[in-house]
Amino acid sequence: MEETATIFSDETALRDFIHGRGHGVKGLADRAVPKVPQKYVRPPHERIVEHARRGPTPPHLYDQLHQPISLKALLDGSDDDREVVVDKIVRAAEALGYFQVVDHGVPIELLEAVKCSIHEFFQQRAEEKLVHSTGKIATYRTSYVSEKEPVWDWRDSLTLSYTNDAEAMENWPTVCKEIMLEYMKASSKMSATLVEALLGKLGGTVDERRFEGLTGHKVVHMNYYPPCPNPELTTGTRCHSDKSLITALLQDRVGGLSVKAATDVYGVKKGDWIDVPPVEGALVINVGDVMQILSNGRYKSPEHRVRTSRNSSRISVAVFTNPVMSENIGPLPQTITEANGVAFYREFVYKDYLVNYVTTVHTGKRPLDFAEIDNHA
Repeated sequence: MEETATIFSDETALRDFIHGRGHGVKGLADRAVPKVPQKYVRPPHERIVEHARRGPTPPHLYDQLHQPISLKALLDGSDDDREVVVDKIVRAAEALGYFQVVDHGVPIELLEAVKCSIHEFFQQRAEEKLVHSTGKIATYRTSYVSEKEPVWDWRDSLTLSYTNDAEAMENWPTVCKEIMLEYMKASSKMSATLVEALLGKLGGTVDERRFEGLTGHKVVHMNYYPPCPNPELTTGTRCHSDKSLITALLQDRVGGLSVKAATDVYGVKKGDWIDVPPVEGALVINVGDVMQILSNGRYKSPEHRVRTSRNSSRISVAVFTNPVMSENIGPLPQTITEANGVAFYREFVYKDYLVNYVTTVHTGKRPLDFAEIDNHA
């Protein structure tokens, strides 16, 4: 009890408990803290207020917002059937930037094994997780850039960077490396098919070398959100967009993910938050910042966030398909032509964008400011 009291009253002690000794947010939840420490309290405008969230989705809008897209025809169907699926994917990427998919080629048994593997990692003792707190190939942490963030997220995470199998087997945690490697490969194959479909609808061609440059770096990001005594004061993950080309997310049955509408669409107003309900066997796909830039803004990289739960823990795992560090990023030529010769984003090397993203205390879409061109200046 004395240690808990010290944690609440002293930020240095809290940082040491969470980060220095590896207890993470789970350590606070395990001690049944009666309230969240001040370091986790969001300013009022960033809180997820329950009564302000949208109510149940009207039945006539459910299909457009939540009905999963079957990828069966995209993966093994006829050309005509494939085009029907591609059109659905493109419409979703243009409207909200996210959609759910089923019949995606990743076995359901593997999805369940992944969930079990996530629990197994985060249920380890603090000292076992702490081994990975300073790694670059496997990194255990709680908030994203804790030393720069004025408020921390109520979650613990493990980030696994992939270059090759040998490096992953040597550096990824023993309790999850085999399952996560298998899952990363299976979901990445699906993501590559989606990327081909989305880029194909932008016109022009992307050759094999360019495609590999745009998709050549994979990152697996595991999240654990412990029960929270004050869900109304904090967030599991703050509002942000992804720095990826495309993201595939597996979430459990608890839910908590929501995305922000970038425009008025499907009866939803710009700025409204839309809950993403868990669908058994589905993966959530969202457009990343890189895809928005390549499409010159045609596809939307959605802002999204995760709320906490008072009574339940939540897990998820995202597989980010990213460009390699040296890849040049900018609007594809054909997208500029379609916009009457106007480019809304400048060209840059992906490494520079990543450095900006990591060093920025990212709230909402601020990292995209790095690439945007002010055409009204």
